[in-house]
Amino acid sequence: MEKTAKIIDGKSKNKNLNPIVIIVFIVLALYALTLFFVLGWGFITSFKTASEFKLRPPRFGGPNVLGLPDIEYNKLVAEAEGRAYNFFENYYNILKSFPLDINSAELSYHSAIWGDIQGTGYTAKFGHFVLNSFIYAITGSLLYSLVCLITAYLCSKYRYKFSYFMYTMLLIIMTIPLVGTQPATIKLLRDLGLYDKYLGMFVMSANFTGLYFFVYYAFFQGISDTFMEAAEIDGASQFMTLVRIIIPLSAKMIGTIFLLQFIVLWNNYDVPLLYYPGKPTLAYAIYKMSENTSGDNKGFDFQETPQRVAGCMILAIPVLIVFLSLKDVIMGNISLGGIKE
Repeated sequence: MEKTAKIIDGKSKNKNLNPIVIIVFIVLALYALTLFFVLGWGFITSFKTASEFKLRPPRFGGPNVLGLPDIEYNKLVAEAEGRAYNFFENYYNILKSFPLDINSAELSYHSAIWGDIQGTGYTAKFGHFVLNSFIYAITGSLLYSLVCLITAYLCSKYRYKFSYFMYTMLLIIMTIPLVGTQPATIKLLRDLGLYDKYLGMFVMSANFTGLYFFVYYAFFQGISDTFMEAAEIDGASQFMTLVRIIIPLSAKMIGTIFLLQFIVLWNNYDVPLLYYPGKPTLAYAIYKMSENTSGDNKGFDFQETPQRVAGCMILAIPVLIVFLSLKDVIMGNISLGGIKE
């Protein structure tokens, strides 16, 4: 009887499956497979040579776009050119090409407050790019996560006219393209003496615009006001309520938004390019190398697909490590408790 009941229960559950849900699941699954395919293809292609990728003769199977690296063919080409074949050649050439000259003219500007500011040029090496990337991504993600949290908490739990004004303003900002504000932003940073400064980088990161404000806002709407009322009865200040109650309750949400923002900033090159050219990140370096047509005369062509993909793989490795290490934080459910209604 129990087995029969389980079978009937299973059949009833299957009948309740919505066809639309099944279709959406299939579409999303196919989309996920395309992402995995691109990542896998990029990893495999990063070990191919430009000759193998584009010019491999028909007797060897023709151009190798989708297959595994043809080691035998690459060895024959290397022997014909009088050199040894290196399976990690693309990565070696890119790491060898990382030193980039930072022009002092790009860092010099006139400030309306501080007058003429003279930049200092230097040769940035791989360590500079990695250090700047971590400073930019970690500090920027932390500041954004906390400032966005505080603003969303105030707008959600302190209901007065300015809160509604802020919420409406952020909705409008999300609907208006702000690309045209970049020249004005550069001008403002230069006038304040914050252009190409770490302080300017931190100030720009400490904003509360974007989608995650609304994520925080909806999250705080789901937190019962009983928490704050109980803290107020116990004599806690508004600041202590935020620090001792709200932030611990939001720990998973903060961690998730921090990680997602870290991934965005790590891969971002246009903001350092525009506002901190003297503090180049790893993404900035990959972009600058992609502008060159001959590996900056270092013996390889960065315009070729395998070399470009290898550069992207170098950039993606830290992000993949962070994601795989902390995927449970990103994917985990966010739950609240402590209040019995």
